[in-house]
Amino acid sequence: MQNLLDAIPDFMVEVIEVRELGDVTLTKMNASGHGADSDSPLEETLWVAVQWRDKKIVLWGTFATEAEALEAVGLSE
Repeated sequence: MQNLLDAIPDFMVEVIEVRELGDVTLTKMNASGHGADSDSPLEETLWVAVQWRDKKIVLWGTFATEAEALEAVGLSE
């Protein structure tokens, strides 16, 4: 995490939406910031899929698209 903050000191993540889909939690987030040396902007949408079993996480993944996140946990759009 320190390497990330060194490269993008104003890195921020905003939670846009959280959905409960049975044993899966799907979260849409926007990540943003600017490069430390170049001041180049970063703006990216991320999807996090978490699959639960017996109140424990059995899968946690970050994906570029909603479709990829759903596929990883065996669901489809």
